Amino acid sequence: MASAYILLGLPSLNMSNILPLWLIIIVVTRDVMIVITALILHRLKGVKHFRPSLLGKATTVSQVVVITLVLFCNILQSTPSFLNWLYLLTFGLTFCSGIGYALRWKHLLFSK
Repeated sequence: MASAYILLGLPSLNMSNILPLWLIIIVVTRDVMIVITALILHRLKGVKHFRPSLLGKATTVSQVVVITLVLFCNILQSTPSFLNWLYLLTFGLTFCSGIGYALRWKHLLFSK
């Protein structure tokens, strides 16, 4: 998912809609945080199963919708006004999901 965000953020692709840098940064940061934390939990605590949260699933849906709509709008060469609101919604969901996972994993990391 992060790779699609990076590619759709490249201004050199000459598309009418590119993703804002702040959205790319939050999406990639959350994904990297999830991978690193999962690796640490596996190595230190032996945790092998990581259940997604409802907020995490909503974040994924929002991110997929953003990618789909940006690609579709680029085909149509249009920039609908709701796209900026969708970026903000996706940012908020991604941020809250990242914080939620961090709080859940903090408990796992520091428990005996």
